[in-house]
Amino acid sequence: MALSVFGAVALFATGVGPRPAGSAWDLGYDLVLYNAVYLLGAAGCWRGARDRAAGGSAGRWLAAAFLASAAGNVVYTVLLARLAEPMYPSVADLLYLLYYPLVYVAVARLARDRVARVRPSMWLDGLIGALGAAALAIAVLLAPALQGMQGGPAELVTNLAYPVADVLLLALLVGVGGVLGLRSDRAMLLMAAGLVCNLCGDIVYLDLEATGRYVEGGPLDLTWLLSVACISLAVRLSPPHTAPPPGPPSGRSALVDRRVLAVPVL
Repeated sequence: MALSVFGAVALFATGVGPRPAGSAWDLGYDLVLYNAVYLLGAAGCWRGARDRAAGGSAGRWLAAAFLASAAGNVVYTVLLARLAEPMYPSVADLLYLLYYPLVYVAVARLARDRVARVRPSMWLDGLIGALGAAALAIAVLLAPALQGMQGGPAELVTNLAYPVADVLLLALLVGVGGVLGLRSDRAMLLMAAGLVCNLCGDIVYLDLEATGRYVEGGPLDLTWLLSVACISLAVRLSPPHTAPPPGPPSGRSALVDRRVLAVPVL
C-alpha cells in the first residue's frame, strides 16, 4: 500500500510542469490524483492499525488526519478555487487544521509503542531536543515567513496557525527522539521527514500566497504529497508494540511515564 502512495505521487508529478490544456485534465490531476495520495495514505494507515506490528492505534489517527486533509482539498478545489475572491479563512482551513491534533496524538502513540518506562534523564534529553528544534525552526523558517504576512486578524491567525502547528509537531517528534534515542529508527525518521516536508510546504505557501504567486497543481504541492507518502510508510515500518513490565511503576517514575510525551511541546 505504501508503494502505491509513492506511485500516485509520481503520477501527479507528471502534471506539475506542462500538462494538456482543459478543465478535465486539471480536475484529473488536482482533484483525483492529488486526493488519491491522501486516500491511499489513509487506507495504508488504517491497514496498519489493524496490525499491531505496524503502527497500531496510531494508524487510525493518521488515517483520520489524511481524510480530513482530503476533505479540505475537495472543498478548496471544487468550491473555493473557482471563486473570484475565495473566502479566507474557510471550511477548508478548519479541515486542514484538524490534521495537526490528530497527527500529534499519532506521534505520541507511536512513541508509546516503543518504550515501557521513561527515566527522568531521558525526559530531560527530550525536552532539550524539543526546545532546540522549535527554536531553530522558528529562527530559520517561521520568522522570515511572518515578515510578509498581511490581512485582517482572522486571516493572520489562520496563516500563523499552519507553520506554528508544524513547528510544534516537529518539536514533539524531536523531543520523542531525544527521549527514546530513535536515530536508527527508520519509522520515526520517515515520520520526521514527512513533517519537515509539510512544514516547508506551508512556509513556502505563505510567501507565494502573500504575493499572489501560488498556483494550484504546481511543484509546491509535491511537498505535501511527499509528506503523506513518508508518514504512511512510517506506519508500515513501525515495530511491534512494547508491552509494559509486570506491575505498575511507582513514585516519581509513574509521574514521568504519564506526562513525558506532552511536556516537550510546552
